[in-house]
Amino acid sequence: MNPISELNTVSTADPGNNINHTDSLPEFIDKPDLKEKSSQTTAANEHRYANWSLERRANSRADNQTGLPSKSKSARVVVVMPAYNAERTLSRTHSEVMSHSCVDAVIVVDDRSSDRTAEIGFNLERTTVIRHEKNVGYGGNQKTCYRAAIDSGADIVVMVHPDYQYTPLILPAMVSMIESGLYDCVLASRILGGHAIGDGMPMWRYVANRFLTLSQNLILGEKLSEYHTGYRAFSRKVLETLPLDENSDDFVFDNQMLTQVLWCGFKVAEVSCPTRYAADASSINFMRSVKYGFGCLGTAVQAKLARLGVFRSKRFPDNLR
Repeated sequence: MNPISELNTVSTADPGNNINHTDSLPEFIDKPDLKEKSSQTTAANEHRYANWSLERRANSRADNQTGLPSKSKSARVVVVMPAYNAERTLSRTHSEVMSHSCVDAVIVVDDRSSDRTAEIGFNLERTTVIRHEKNVGYGGNQKTCYRAAIDSGADIVVMVHPDYQYTPLILPAMVSMIESGLYDCVLASRILGGHAIGDGMPMWRYVANRFLTLSQNLILGEKLSEYHTGYRAFSRKVLETLPLDENSDDFVFDNQMLTQVLWCGFKVAEVSCPTRYAADASSINFMRSVKYGFGCLGTAVQAKLARLGVFRSKRFPDNLR
């Protein structure tokens, strides 16, 4: 497990700790008048309450099949931000994330930044900041993010880069697709909609994205629009199932994780996502991109060979298929 040298949690009061049981009744039930009780009203309430209870139990049974909380209790949504030298964009990203009522908490994991990323994070509302004692890489950072999110009781976890390259505005849509029980993983695709180049994606990066995605779709037999987005949402079940510690601590972690999601047969959805490419947005240089590309192809081939039974892989174990 990655070393953690500092941990700061900003807690907020939970209004749910003080419950007025009369007020918690469904709206259609007439609340009792302490001065005057009507037997007619009481009988009507009992009939309505019986129907309401049956409906709640039916909803609970249906929702429990998805591994998510029943409809009477919203899923706990935690946003994780793997951060490195993000002092210029962290506050803006966080503000837009927290503008959505569906978000319960944010976890920022600072991978030994040389700027004020952690200091800024400590002052953000409903935010836990974890600082690594040493830089462990982008993949290693995500491993800490997901462990911390699960430990915090998250039902749905959304990874948002704190460099504001991906807009947090579509976050509620991604959450709802998982909360509905229809999907286990949602990807924010830069390719769907055809605006990637118009949004500023460099042509060499676009060509590489299309080539790698086509190659991986052919090898794995899938039909994703892209495998390389860094904006993703997962159900708790996905994160508890995947053998993430078997993956790289480098940038190829994203690709290995998504391939594991497909290996396990989880349902994946994609939504179109506009992006921005600016000087303050994180990016890897050309040589590291080449290394990443070969890593993606290697991951796809490894999964294919494991599926064919050519060799056993801890990253793609047979018992998770």
